Amino acid sequence: MDIYNFNIEFQLAALLFTVLFLSFFIGEFRQITKRNIIFIIQVVICILNLLVDITSVIFITYYTSYRLLGYEISPWLEFWTIFFAKAYIVLVVSFLYTILVYVANACHYRGIGKKASKTIHIVVFCLSIGVIMVATMAVIEPIYFDGDGFHAWSYGVGASATYYYGAFCAVCAVIIFSVGWKNMSHRERRPIIAFLITQGGVAIIQSFFPNILILGLGNALTEAFIYKSLTVHEKNKVHNDTINSFAEIIEAREKNTGEHIKRTRKYVQIIADELLKINYDRKLVNKDWTNRLSQAAALHDLGKLPIPNDVLSKPGKLTDEEYAVIKKHPEFGANIIKGSLNKIGDPLFQELAWEMAYTHHEKWDGSGYPRGLKGKEIPLSGQIMAVADVFDAVSQKRCYRAAMTLDESFSIISDGIGTHFNPDIAKAFIQARPVVERAYMVFIEQQNAREETEALESAQKTKG
Repeated sequence: MDIYNFNIEFQLAALLFTVLFLSFFIGEFRQITKRNIIFIIQVVICILNLLVDITSVIFITYYTSYRLLGYEISPWLEFWTIFFAKAYIVLVVSFLYTILVYVANACHYRGIGKKASKTIHIVVFCLSIGVIMVATMAVIEPIYFDGDGFHAWSYGVGASATYYYGAFCAVCAVIIFSVGWKNMSHRERRPIIAFLITQGGVAIIQSFFPNILILGLGNALTEAFIYKSLTVHEKNKVHNDTINSFAEIIEAREKNTGEHIKRTRKYVQIIADELLKINYDRKLVNKDWTNRLSQAAALHDLGKLPIPNDVLSKPGKLTDEEYAVIKKHPEFGANIIKGSLNKIGDPLFQELAWEMAYTHHEKWDGSGYPRGLKGKEIPLSGQIMAVADVFDAVSQKRCYRAAMTLDESFSIISDGIGTHFNPDIAKAFIQARPVVERAYMVFIEQQNAREETEALESAQKTKG
């Protein structure tokens, strides 16, 4: 009986552990998201699983002891022993299914191709049907005592199906993660890797040492790692909201550029994706880097915040003195990021944001500013931002000039190869012209819709 008492204490500790993480979650997370809902369902199933597991161990221990000692088995003892044994099987298979769903939700909605995404949807759907079938089988299948030991119970096909289903869920979760991990930051990957390893390790140990009931502890540890994953995800969301807030402030100050940040951010992402396709600088350019690059692009004009309004929003041509003030914005931006925003995001984001703010006006031939960097002295992020920045500047209308056509705008990029722009970056942008044009047309449509709305609102105010 000692080992069984030890196992009950083990499960009670895991139960307390899980309840604590649920209380932390309820205290910290106010917003309801799909991932949060999945986590809550997981924790509830995990808690029920542990409660049922503890109760099942108690009933099976008494049932087995009575049977071995020759005592009469009452109908209620037999009923509840079988009930909790079956309930445990159903909850185990349900918990394993929710892990698969969590991994799929965390990994596959971020940059995965349509074909892979569709395949993952089909797999999750099939396993959704599978969990119902396996749980039903476990409930219908008879369970009876057939020996003289604690584990001398016949669980039938239902229990075997549960193990196979659980193994298949685990394999699918690992495959889905292997497809989507490149789209996640290092901080997001680690908790998911940890709970996948935990579940696998616990399952192996449990298979070789069935008397040591550590599956509940494994589930509790899994919830701890998923809670950590959600915390990282929430921090990333706050990080993105902060970036977007700064972007809105910059846009609001420089009214004559009209969503320049939103457009350049998209063009930066297009260039980065093109570089990924051609395996450009594989040691540096990966999905994690390109995701951070796109985020950091929103802060490239942060240094314009200290620029006086009369200079920043001047409708006509700038004087030499005013242009000299404007040329200070890369240094201003770099100083703000280094001095005040160094706690936003991870180190990679901070580095890219600083580089893009400081070097996006440098030119490949060394004639740019603020430092006159030349060639590969300019960080790759700054080289990419330079192309996106110039293309948007010439392809959009300003209060002092009309917008260039797309052909003229691409000619500007082509003419700047080797002088203003890194040839590889400029050629990658030109190669991605169909994607750029689609994005450009979407921006134009949105801009026209806004202008129509503003004109309508203005007309209504005038009538009023």
